[in-house]
Amino acid sequence: MAFNPDDKKLGKYQIVRELGRGAMGVVYEGYDPVLERHVALKTIRKDLLQSGNNDTGNLLQRFRREAQAAARLHHPNIVVVHDYAEEDDTVFIAMERVNGKELKDYFAQKLRFDLKSSVKIMLQLLDGLAYSHQHNIVHRDIKPANIILIENSGRVKIADFGVARMDASELTQAGEIMGTPAYMAPEQLLGNPVDARVDIYSAGVIFYELLTGEKPFTGNNIPALMNNILHAEPPAASQRNVKLPPQCDGIVNKALSKDPGARYQTAEAFKAALKALFEAPAAVVPAVPTPAPVVAAPPPPTNFSKGILGDLKKEAEQARQAKEAEADRQARLEEVYRRELCPRLLAIHGYLFDLVEQLNTLSWTVTAEYEFPGIGKVGGLKQEDYRIRIDSTDSPKRVVLTFVCRAPEERRYGVSFDKSDETHKFFVTQQIKYIDWPVRTPSGQTQEIIYQARLQIMVTIMCQADIAKSKLVVTVANLDGVSAKRHEFDAEEIDEEWLDKLGNYILRKLDNFGKMYITDDERRKLREHLAQEKARIESETSQQALNEMPEPQQNAKPTEAYDGDKTSLLKGLRKKLFTQK
Repeated sequence: MAFNPDDKKLGKYQIVRELGRGAMGVVYEGYDPVLERHVALKTIRKDLLQSGNNDTGNLLQRFRREAQAAARLHHPNIVVVHDYAEEDDTVFIAMERVNGKELKDYFAQKLRFDLKSSVKIMLQLLDGLAYSHQHNIVHRDIKPANIILIENSGRVKIADFGVARMDASELTQAGEIMGTPAYMAPEQLLGNPVDARVDIYSAGVIFYELLTGEKPFTGNNIPALMNNILHAEPPAASQRNVKLPPQCDGIVNKALSKDPGARYQTAEAFKAALKALFEAPAAVVPAVPTPAPVVAAPPPPTNFSKGILGDLKKEAEQARQAKEAEADRQARLEEVYRRELCPRLLAIHGYLFDLVEQLNTLSWTVTAEYEFPGIGKVGGLKQEDYRIRIDSTDSPKRVVLTFVCRAPEERRYGVSFDKSDETHKFFVTQQIKYIDWPVRTPSGQTQEIIYQARLQIMVTIMCQADIAKSKLVVTVANLDGVSAKRHEFDAEEIDEEWLDKLGNYILRKLDNFGKMYITDDERRKLREHLAQEKARIESETSQQALNEMPEPQQNAKPTEAYDGDKTSLLKGLRKKLFTQK
């Protein structure tokens, strides 16, 4: 059955409008009613995922794996992949909805970029490629249509990770070539094995076009274009744009080398060459002899450096230097945030999003005990209503996870009169609905207040960037009782192990969260605790199985041994929640 956009629905997403069409499919703006956010839905027809050498099922599996791999990329210069799904004869990927303009549109309007703007775009493009290459993901289709410039911010985003990785030879369509070879590396056109250096070549083509407004290679038709890419040398960029310094030609030529071994071997090396453009000393101009000057009377003094005016000038100069130093310090801090903190906040958001999805899918139950003001300890409160928020998918400063720990039912609680004000204030702050009535002594004095309510408490875990300290701050409210705790972490500490500890802390498998759990001693104690819990559960379950086992009957088949691992913490919690789907 074919997908019909008039149905206004694709999977769980509501279709808002069509954004564009391409050879592979249609792009729609969609709305996720569960997470209340707009997304871009890129559809790919299943009939394109066919080849003479592979069956559709194998290619679909590979396409699915590559989309899932792309979904693990969280970087400020990469469009985030949220979801992958199949609907009848359509495969689609849900991606971050970016409000920007493709670089292709700027080129089509013949808009020119100066050297500084071109390098700024390239540094961000190479930042995103370096990150993806570090995670063993090659884009393979870097071109202006896949580079988005965010309006009013200068941010660059690379699109179509997870879609572009399918080889053109594997995406077939009668009489049509998928994509354009203008940005493809020579080894890609020849069908040879490729690696991250094909992205370096494509980035070099884009740099040439940014500098000159023209592509390095052209042709009247595709065979002529491909022949030029394989055998011809492009005109020097400085010939097409005389304002460029000669160093640009060397950088462009190296990036566009036909031999992959002669190119920049990494995106980081390409970046270093671009940064050096603005660090190179200016050319020395030889002095020209001039006639001896005519001796004239000295001019009146103009550099007043003494007295009150001199003091004011010194203070103004000191203020200017202090202002420049502060601006430099802020720029360095912003660079640390962009390079270190921003990608980690995106990773935290991605991890918590996946965790919440798994919890909702599995209907996982987490219970807790709290001591309520005036009431005392109450157990059996269940964690519900998980919500995750991020202030910006472009340059996030804050990621917040909230959920409610709620009692299963409404009950009555007696609170002594001297503590009732404290209980009342707590109910108001936590938005707990209740009714109350006094219990009086025979003399008419109020002895206690009876509250009838369904107890609940809001838990908040906020991860935010402290740019001034170049640290990531985690503030936890009401997870360890009615309290607020603050933890600071260096960016290097935020890795997969740290995320796993955060997940265990949220699920109350750890009774605290912070640096104390990264020591070897604490790690050893945690392993011992998990091993003891595993042995205890296996023992209890095995004993229960033995008690419920029926009496053996004559000629009956022997009962299979109980596999206790199926209920262990390691194969239960960890396998279900901390592994890939």
